Amino acid sequence: IRWLTGTANQHATIWNIPNTSASRNITLPDNDVQLSTASKSIFAFSSAKSGIAASTTAYLAMAGIGHSATEVDTVFVIPCSGVISNLYAYTNAVPGGSATVVYTVRIQTVDTALTCTTTAAIVTSSDLTHSVAVGAGQIICIKAVVSSGATTATHQCSLQFVPT
Repeated sequence: IRWLTGTANQHATIWNIPNTSASRNITLPDNDVQLSTASKSIFAFSSAKSGIAASTTAYLAMAGIGHSATEVDTVFVIPCSGVISNLYAYTNAVPGGSATVVYTVRIQTVDTALTCTTTAAIVTSSDLTHSVAVGAGQIICIKAVVSSGATTATHQCSLQFVPT
């Protein structure tokens, strides 16, 4: 994952994830840097290559980092105020039987209304109805609650972030 951050004055930093040691500073002319609060971003969260077993609550981190049973290990700091919406979830194996996986966006370690449920024989779910306002500096992660009897699987979620 690569992203460009900086100010419209002159300096920008390119960050390479997960190898953050490869970041470097570059100088750009003022007229080449255009920062806009109207753009949309996609935040991606994942259990990485590690499956989550039945009867487990896990917290998904930004894609590629993985998951943890401890929420503080997976949080991401929101860079600016905005609105989060359009939660999509995918698991690489159907939960099976009457099993479910409930995905919930958490802000400041509190559940929000932005949630979706993968059930029995489907691998995707979404919440395209709810949205959540967030402030700069708040923390976010996604909680995945896997019910008993569910197949061990990996999980990926994405959501839309629009700065305000």
